Amino acid sequence: MSLTDVDLVGASAHGAAERPAEDVRDRRTRGRPQDRERPPRVDPPVLDDRRQRDGGPRDRLLDLVRESEKRQLTLEWRIVGKAVLEDATDSESAMATIEKYLHPPALDAYALLRHYSWADVLILTSRYEGSPLTVLEAQLLGCVPLATRTGAVEEKIDEGRTGFLFANDQATTQLSGAMLDRLEKLHRDRATLRRLAQHASQVRREQTWQHTTREWAACLNAWFPAQGGA
Repeated sequence: MSLTDVDLVGASAHGAAERPAEDVRDRRTRGRPQDRERPPRVDPPVLDDRRQRDGGPRDRLLDLVRESEKRQLTLEWRIVGKAVLEDATDSESAMATIEKYLHPPALDAYALLRHYSWADVLILTSRYEGSPLTVLEAQLLGCVPLATRTGAVEEKIDEGRTGFLFANDQATTQLSGAMLDRLEKLHRDRATLRRLAQHASQVRREQTWQHTTREWAACLNAWFPAQGGA
């Protein structure tokens, strides 16, 4: 998936300093003292304009942000992909709700890394998805995904171990409530948040091509055994 397909992704780190992915994972594993009490940082992905028109998640995203403000939750939001969302948002009141959280699209690897290193949690509210790389990127860098059960998303998230899944057929208000309830629990239990981040990163690091294709390679070797010294 190209950077134009997903115009928001997450990150995590005070000051958004450019640091190697290994350093980001190490920070989440250790858990810095100042991170234990601060509000969880949330980075929800914003899809491109075509997918917004086809039933994208902007109404869900807006409701999620509005409800978090109504509850007066101490969450820090970052919505990346300002131009895309502005084009897809129909009303001035809707834009006013999220304007202060908007950031320009991340157009290179370092920009993505800064966002992922900033955020604790990635929010994916899509009604329709294929196999979003956003989830894999977030997990690799220790950013815990909260996502709807759509497309192949369920194949990438081990419920309660590498992220959390939510029913895709529920009403928008119910989805917002369920996601915010989960965010509140993670805020209160930072140890669990760090454990999830660490496990998600470990799983992704182990999912190499050699690991993913091992059964297929074994079948090929069984069907076509090596001949002599070949």
